[in-house]
Amino acid sequence: MNDLEELIKIPEVDIDLENNLGYKFVQLRIGDKNYIYGRNVGYHCQLVENFKLKHALSEEVSPVGGGSIKISYNKLTIGGKSEKYGKFEVDTTKKLFKTYIEENLKGYSLNIYQPIR
Repeated sequence: MNDLEELIKIPEVDIDLENNLGYKFVQLRIGDKNYIYGRNVGYHCQLVENFKLKHALSEEVSPVGGGSIKISYNKLTIGGKSEKYGKFEVDTTKKLFKTYIEENLKGYSLNIYQPIR
């Protein structure tokens, strides 16, 4: 799918926060646009494949990095890194998560941590 109209339909942040389990997320890039995709699955590479299947995308999806999401009372904490894709871009990811929280999780705050290595 190369049609810009179709890419616009993909939410910039698509995470499934149905319960208080731990979650993984990947930061993806299609062209010059960034996306966050997260689910309570075990492997970051599985997330990338799920994202492609969900949106009928080809190999043009570029994983940038990944991490984990933890949910506690009125707080989302994101951090860590993907073993396969490495660290996510903090500034880009922070902006996308903040927008998501403002629109979907009123009253929540965002906490970000990254490993030193």
